[in-house]
Amino acid sequence: MKAKKLLALILSAVMALSMLTACGGGGDLNVKNVNDILEQQGYTVEVKSSPALDFALNTTVGEMRREKFYLLDTAEWANGVGSAMTTLGFSCWTIYSGVETDEPSLESAAARCVRELTQEFGSDLNVSVSGQTLVDEAGTRYWVALAAGN
Repeated sequence: MKAKKLLALILSAVMALSMLTACGGGGDLNVKNVNDILEQQGYTVEVKSSPALDFALNTTVGEMRREKFYLLDTAEWANGVGSAMTTLGFSCWTIYSGVETDEPSLESAAARCVRELTQEFGSDLNVSVSGQTLVDEAGTRYWVALAAGN
């Protein structure tokens, strides 16, 4: 049930964002570090930040914090907000949710998203990326990263 509420909230927020012009949000992610990781791995795509993507991820992570769940069903998320992402101008996207033991940093998790996106849709995309860190009551760190292209 939490996932359905989350998807409804995200969809509403992203649709509302599509009517706004300058809405920033930021995140924990250092985009320069993501580009450095990708370059070291031999990828030529250069990613940038996007206020629309930041807003979509901030909305998602905000709800995750409120509901105290830290791993996202990424397939369900993608199915639920697909039309909203298209409305924002993104033709393809991928989201990653995982524990710090699976990826050494948030930037590494974001680079993973970008690699998956370019492997599936090609490297001539204009790719934007956003990411946030979640920490549960036990101190475990979780990464949530979102990459989208057009």
